[in-house]
Amino acid sequence: MAAVRFFQIFSKGRARLFLSLNHLLAAFVSSNGAIFKDQPHSNNTPRSAKQIWVHKYIYLENVSFKNKLIIFVIGVFLIVSLDLMTKAWAEKNFVREVTDAYKTPLAAGEYLVSFVNDERIYAIKEVAVIDHFWSFTYTRNYNIGFSLLSFLERYFAREKISYAFIFLQGMAVCLLIGYFVLTRMGRYVPFVLIIGGGIANVLDRSYRGYVVDFVKWYWEGSPIAILNPWPLFNVADVGISLGICLFILSLLVE
Repeated sequence: MAAVRFFQIFSKGRARLFLSLNHLLAAFVSSNGAIFKDQPHSNNTPRSAKQIWVHKYIYLENVSFKNKLIIFVIGVFLIVSLDLMTKAWAEKNFVREVTDAYKTPLAAGEYLVSFVNDERIYAIKEVAVIDHFWSFTYTRNYNIGFSLLSFLERYFAREKISYAFIFLQGMAVCLLIGYFVLTRMGRYVPFVLIIGGGIANVLDRSYRGYVVDFVKWYWEGSPIAILNPWPLFNVADVGISLGICLFILSLLVE
């Protein structure tokens, strides 16, 4: 009897749970009751000119959900494609290879590639785009954007660091995509840029074991150390940084 009673209680609880989930799903798809919809201005407070601009050009408020989804896929594809193509271009044009790597110790800026006949690769001389400000070079980033957390290499092997960042960045991208969908793509442009850049770096790190950075900005003679030079970065980092800036801007305007 106790087992039968337990089964009855369990069945009723499960039915109530499914009913609650059904109500949540109905509220999500309903145009009048989208509980996850990002509606910073749900009240009747008039919007300022800045808020109108943000909602029109950053949130794409007047664009339908279907069209937002299409633009999202295209935008992420373009960011990922541009990032991976420029990284491949950098590796092809700004790296030289020298065989017999074990004959002499590695110098600064050199990388040992044991899976390609023990070759030594290193960046060639920088190619200036704008003198004293912008140049192209090459480096391998086993950490996160702008070579942050580089101190971890003193305590852990690079392979372990790469695996850890692949997992963490992959989880972060999945969470961002989930939040983006649940909010019905409310803060649109920032999330497209951040997700696109995140996917690009995850793919690059998964394929190579590291992320290629090749854009170098610097202010020659600057008294600010971080500007001489600024940590090397890539197209994906630009997308992520720009997305974060737009996200903060939208919060400030709201």
